[in-house]
Amino acid sequence: MLYRRILTYPWLKTLTTALLIITVIFGLWTFISVLTACVPLAAFWDRTVQGVCHDFRWYASTSIMHVVTDLLIYVLPIPAIRTLRLRFRLKLLLYSLFAFGFL
Repeated sequence: MLYRRILTYPWLKTLTTALLIITVIFGLWTFISVLTACVPLAAFWDRTVQGVCHDFRWYASTSIMHVVTDLLIYVLPIPAIRTLRLRFRLKLLLYSLFAFGFL
């Protein structure tokens, strides 16, 4: 939401909105998937209960999607910072600030 407010370029606002929608949909999908990680859910923490659980591929794909959305959120403001009329030191500080947020 902060990006929508501070990034004034129309194409960046469109990308920010698209990324926001993708992130919300993916977050809801992950939440619902976690609730159904095992059927019955007690099989997730109790190995004596017989059930069907997600395998490693589901966890790997979810992790990859989280990394990709984090990377896109990090990369999104870089073109706007590049076009600012600031001294190199201030631009470097802004890049560092966003890099720190990425960590």
